[in-house]
Amino acid sequence: MAKKGIVNNLLYGKGDNKDFTTANLPSTRRKQFFYIFKRNYLKLFYYNLLIALCFLPALVYYIMARDYISNLFYNKDITTIKANLLSISLIRDLPTGILIMLGFLILPGFTYIIRRLMWDEVVIFKTDFKKGLKNSYKQFLFIGFLTGLMLFVFGYGLSTLLCSGLTLLVQIMIIVMLILFAILCIISMMYMMNLASLYNLTNLQLITYAFKLTLKDLLKNLGIFLITFVPVFIWLAFTKIFNLTTIFILFIYGYIYIMLAFGELTMYSFDKYINVKQYPDFVRKGLSTNGQDRT
Repeated sequence: MAKKGIVNNLLYGKGDNKDFTTANLPSTRRKQFFYIFKRNYLKLFYYNLLIALCFLPALVYYIMARDYISNLFYNKDITTIKANLLSISLIRDLPTGILIMLGFLILPGFTYIIRRLMWDEVVIFKTDFKKGLKNSYKQFLFIGFLTGLMLFVFGYGLSTLLCSGLTLLVQIMIIVMLILFAILCIISMMYMMNLASLYNLTNLQLITYAFKLTLKDLLKNLGIFLITFVPVFIWLAFTKIFNLTTIFILFIYGYIYIMLAFGELTMYSFDKYINVKQYPDFVRKGLSTNGQDRT
């Protein structure tokens, strides 16, 4: 067995049996994404399953509340609906936002683990998860609060707009602006999560730096956002938003896929705008010693 390399392959995987050095690491953050996924796909599946379970209450409640409200106001006149818009948002979006905020409590541990994977460091799940949680759980609760607040404001604003009586063209224009603003907020939230995990920052600094980094490479950030959410967008184009099939997709790799993709993007930005001046030891950490990281 040893002669045929079976034991070696079981322990270390198939390869050319050459000594592994930093030169064998991926040379860019883009390549590193596939490198990490290929080498850790089973671990990432388990990570995603744990994350999905923590956000499942928020998703299930949103679906139930949405369907309940739809049935409650079915065939009601617009005046009745307008008079109950705030109540609708309070019933549907406020509890969902609170459940999302509580779900964020699991994310500091996984964000820390993902960073260790990107830095090519050994991951001991229990130890590293606890360390990540201890280091930044307060900041992640704050980010979760902002996410829930954004959901409430966006949901109430959209409902108010649709019942406003404005012309269709004006409604479309406002909706497009709201969607663009929501996308910028989501990108900023991802920056905030990785900033909170890596640096010691106040909540105000988190917001400030996140929006600055979002705007500095806006086109690249928007491109990564589209690439990251394209599978979800395609699926939603053929199904009802937030139905059970969508939840099933998120249970496979959805959450961890988004965290890893944005983790690579934010690490690239940190190297470019922060680490090169303030933390030179962090620059290109986990990448090949040869070449330059272009993205």
